[in-house]
Amino acid sequence: MLFSPFTSQSILLIGSSDVVEQLRCFTKLIGVDNKKGFTIDEHDKMLTELIKRMRLDLYKGKNVNENYPIVSLSGSRGRVKNSG
Repeated sequence: MLFSPFTSQSILLIGSSDVVEQLRCFTKLIGVDNKKGFTIDEHDKMLTELIKRMRLDLYKGKNVNENYPIVSLSGSRGRVKNSG
């Protein structure tokens, strides 16, 4: 197995176009290019929506997201802007 010094951590996501689109929106929100930052509520809403779309993609046609809780931000809040 060959390793390149130019590779970075990456993930290959195989899912519906809905999942991929929501992932792109979420990574754009939390990415270093987002100079505006984001509120905790924005983060939580987008992350929860991403997880719900993944669940729906995996368990097609079932009510898997019924009563699904909001997933909350944890850890460092250095780039999060004040929502007030």
